[in-house]
Amino acid sequence: MSADSEFMSTEALVNALAAFQKILSQEIEGKMYGLPVHRVGRIVEAYISIRHNVANILPEIFSSIELASQPQVYVVEDDGVYARIDDLAAILNEINFFMEMWVSKNSKNTSIKPPPHRVFISHGRSEDWRKVQEYVEKTVGVPTLELAQEPNKGRTIIQKLIEEADRCSFAVIVMTGDDFTNDDQIRARENVIHEIGYFQGRYGPSRVCLLHENGVNVPSNNHGIVYIPFPKDGIEAALGGLTRELKHL
Repeated sequence: MSADSEFMSTEALVNALAAFQKILSQEIEGKMYGLPVHRVGRIVEAYISIRHNVANILPEIFSSIELASQPQVYVVEDDGVYARIDDLAAILNEINFFMEMWVSKNSKNTSIKPPPHRVFISHGRSEDWRKVQEYVEKTVGVPTLELAQEPNKGRTIIQKLIEEADRCSFAVIVMTGDDFTNDDQIRARENVIHEIGYFQGRYGPSRVCLLHENGVNVPSNNHGIVYIPFPKDGIEAALGGLTRELKHL
């Protein structure tokens, strides 16, 4: 397999991702600070060189997430060059995410069912989502689902997201300023950015409503998406627009 290949078959790509996943998991387990570049450098470079092929099998997911960067390195005197463990973990998390999305996409029940009459609420650290949940349930009269309020049942977060999303047919994503980029721009939490693409692919763009806090950075791969804006600490300003989006449920 050529790492520089412009196109990989789906089978080859999934097999490669599984191999990278296994190797990085074994290398990272139990480590706290870093790993020698000579042990992990080639596998990371090989993964990054083929990563663009994921767009062929998971286009909605790939276009919506902020991809992990090359790990930063540091020198340990008399011991060589090390890659930061946090950066390696970010790459492994990205691979895990792609693999679970692939499994989900290819294991869906193909039987025809009416879409569930329920709204999935995605959010970051801000408590604004609670006002959205109360409004949707009490004023609009539509039941909602929020992931942390559901039992874990021994599932990973991704497994739980996939299974609980099956119980809904519409997503409201509350984008609030919870984190900062390296150049001090305010941004939404990473899970919120990921879930934009996930729910657009799952339900279709017309069944995803984004409530966007003013001043929060929008990743370049999400420009062109329609948002309902609201000021910081003023989520109520977006509720009228949300009602219009939910009227066809």
